[in-house]
Amino acid sequence: LDGDVGWSQYLKDILVEGVRAGEFRADLDVEHTALAIIAFCKGVPLLINASKGDVDATVAQFEHAFFAMTLAN
Repeated sequence: LDGDVGWSQYLKDILVEGVRAGEFRADLDVEHTALAIIAFCKGVPLLINASKGDVDATVAQFEHAFFAMTLAN
């Protein structure tokens, strides 16, 4: 987990900037969102295996969830 600190901070900085710019919801929990992105990236191989190699479906599912969670109206 220590190796994720820099990556997590980088993502949080991007998310905070997106909130400030009105691209993401004002109430976005940047800490949890950054962790969710990291978890997804680390879990992609398992998800692809579970979906029998359907990379496009796996990414589309994450994309749908991520944008529903983060985008400003």
